[in-house]
Amino acid sequence: MVSLLENIFKNTKKDMKSSNNDNLMKRELIKRTNMLKQLASTVQKIELNEFEIFKIENNKGKAAIDIDKLTLENQYKKIESLKSSNIEEKYKEYIYEINCMLDTLSYIKGKTSQNYINYKLIVSIEIALHSYKKIFTEHMEYLKEISFNITKGYEGEKLVNEHLKKHKNLNIINNITLFDGQSKAQCDSIVVSEKGIFILEIKNYASEGTYSIKIDNTGLWTKKIGRQIIKMKSVSEQNERHIALCNSIIKKELKMNVFSKSIIVIANQKATIVNESIETIVRPELIYNVISNSQNSFTEEEVQKICEVLTKFSVKEKKYPILNLENEVNADMKNFINYCKALLKAIEKTYE
Repeated sequence: MVSLLENIFKNTKKDMKSSNNDNLMKRELIKRTNMLKQLASTVQKIELNEFEIFKIENNKGKAAIDIDKLTLENQYKKIESLKSSNIEEKYKEYIYEINCMLDTLSYIKGKTSQNYINYKLIVSIEIALHSYKKIFTEHMEYLKEISFNITKGYEGEKLVNEHLKKHKNLNIINNITLFDGQSKAQCDSIVVSEKGIFILEIKNYASEGTYSIKIDNTGLWTKKIGRQIIKMKSVSEQNERHIALCNSIIKKELKMNVFSKSIIVIANQKATIVNESIETIVRPELIYNVISNSQNSFTEEEVQKICEVLTKFSVKEKKYPILNLENEVNADMKNFINYCKALLKAIEKTYE
């Protein structure tokens, strides 16, 4: 990389020597020198720590891939930690610095003939910088998206749990993954009481009030954004699979024919919900009403046995993949800073 900027000057000096118009070429050399000084100044604004990692393959920056698998709660904690460390602001700063460098190179490239090798070298540097810019932008957008989704999902489940914990007659099993040896079902919450078994699927849809949701009498889920109507995955079908597995496990272990009930919870007050189906779809504050208005199904002893069986056939709380952005941002920044250091060394060597 050091040789790239050296060649820019070497070729420029060759051009100057072979030209009959010495004053013109001297002025051109001065322009290029000033632009490279500006580039060096831009690079120097970046904090140059002692980093060792430096990845550049085929003139393209390479992002590290470091994926963690965390529970929803731990993902939420991770996101909160990232927010407090201002990673998004760091990405914005580096994107700004890259744009300054690209502007400089664009000017130099515009003053360089395509017939000379130095033109190709400048293009090569541009490709690398655009690649790093793409990495930073993608990670910044990923952070925004994952932060929104995880935060809303976690806040929705937390709100539901706060309502349920008020009622001491309910046995609540949160974030349970049932497994019978063949099939798995990840349930947001299972509530067991003398009133029955209730499988809760919690969604924090339209928490910003940006769209409405409709479930028609055929069970079709759609969302309306402005005038656009978009088909959604059926939450009802998803929960029916959970119910089927739960019923099957209890029947096999306790020889009881149970009929678990589905409750779909929309965990906010902003979403507009139109429910024309037979599904039970409620806000968090109405969950207990649905349960308490059900007929008695079990004795206290049966409730305890059911809870024991569900716990027995549960596996560890489901973990979801998430980029370890703390490591990612460090690796990205290390790579980019080292790339800039290489450019800076080349510029300094040119001035020797």
